Amino acid sequence: MKKTIMKTLREIERRHDIRIIYAVESGSRAWGFASPDSDYDVRYIYVRRPKDYVRVDEIRDTIEGPLDDVLDFSGWDLRKALFLLRKTNPSLMEWAHSHVVYLETAVWQHFRREMPAYFSVKAEMHHYLAMAQENWKLIAPTATPKLKRYLYMLRPLLCAQWLERFGTMPPVAFSELCAEMLTEDMRPVVADMLERKKHLDERGLVDRIDAVDALYQREFVRLKAYADAIDAPERTDYAAMNGLFRQLIAECWAE
Repeated sequence: MKKTIMKTLREIERRHDIRIIYAVESGSRAWGFASPDSDYDVRYIYVRRPKDYVRVDEIRDTIEGPLDDVLDFSGWDLRKALFLLRKTNPSLMEWAHSHVVYLETAVWQHFRREMPAYFSVKAEMHHYLAMAQENWKLIAPTATPKLKRYLYMLRPLLCAQWLERFGTMPPVAFSELCAEMLTEDMRPVVADMLERKKHLDERGLVDRIDAVDALYQREFVRLKAYADAIDAPERTDYAAMNGLFRQLIAECWAE
């Protein structure tokens, strides 16, 4: 599959006249709880030619596709990635820490070295708590929710706990997150969920899991109050980011 993915990335570069500086797996395969029918979510950062950043008409900052039942490609322009970095965009942060890397360049390594300066615990916590709450709303009304929803709720909840405890980017791999954050009584519960996920498709249903329900109901309100109380002034100065933007473009096309 990696060979197919790399071939497609090179085709995207040729078709759009861009250079891809970083490409990774995102979503359930990166987290470590893919179903048998899970697709491959390939995400990448690309750089256009310098002349394309100096023009009257704007070019879209996202490239989508190709998309089929197996492969899902989507990329962000460097300018978009830098703009979102200022806001500690959680998707970008997770891409940067994915263990499944398809392509990485020296330009991306430079980008990545700058990321810690823009990391915000408050922004990350609010994102993960919103994700947990969104999935909980799909679980709460039914006696037989999708197992996928339980895992999609539990992972961001544990990420928020990690942020509270360590103040650093949570691991992308769910196994690493669980090893540090789960209590002893929750470990067998989650291990059973993961084992069942291996054999269920994306629509697979389960009975309510009382221990996980209780964890959400106990932790969400507490973590939300903690996140709300964090003092995090918004960044307003673009000078450093603009300098980095120009430098990365020059490095990319000098290669």
